[in-house]
Order: sequence, then C-alpha cells, then structure tokens
Amino acid sequence: MCWPYGCNHYNERDGCKFFRIPKKAKVKKSWLKLLRRTDDPKTGARICSCYFENNKKQNGPTILPHRSKQFASHHLTPEKKTRKKMSKEIIPIEPIPQKPNDSNSMDYEVVRNDDVVVHEDV
Repeated sequence: MCWPYGCNHYNERDGCKFFRIPKKAKVKKSWLKLLRRTDDPKTGARICSCYFENNKKQNGPTILPHRSKQFASHHLTPEKKTRKKMSKEIIPIEPIPQKPNDSNSMDYEVVRNDDVVVHEDV
C-alpha cells in the first residue's frame, strides 16, 4: 500500500511501481517533508511511482496532490501559528436614543388593513 496519506494504490495492478523510502537520513527527511506526513514510516512503507516525475525514484517525490480536503490535519506538517495582538484600549459606547429629539418630526402610526399599509397622523 502506498504510504502517503490519501493515496489508495495497493499494488502494481493499479498501474504504478512502488519504491522504498530512502534510508539516508537527509534524503528521508526531505521526502517526509514533501509528503507532509508527521509520523514515521514503518520498515515496509512504500511510495507509488505516481508521486515521481517520469515514474523514476531518483527524481524524488515531486508530484504532490496536496489538497486540504484530501489530507487530514493530523497528518500535515504543523505550521507555526501567529496570534493577533488585541488592543487593551476600552472604547466607551453611548446608547442610541429611541426617538429623535427633533420637535419638527411627525409621529405616525402604521395600520394594516387588507394588506394595505396606511399612515395616519396621531
């Protein structure tokens, strides 16, 4: 079975070859970072040739279908989170008056009658 998360290729009948993960620490670390897996592969872990340009292992895994919907967050390489600094300044809020204080404004009442809205002076 192909080790990268989300790949469902099990054997060569799927039309691809399978490669072992390199033993050299530097190359292995590079591959794991590209594959975006945070867990360590088991001894028998393999990667299918679909991840390699021209299906050749020496090219390294360069065809990487990273999609947020396809990869669960616990398998992705953790990214640094940044926090926004909150302002400690307190801004007072004044209440909004219910009726305007303007003496020239007209008060009216809305009456519904047979789906017709009529405005009447009070």
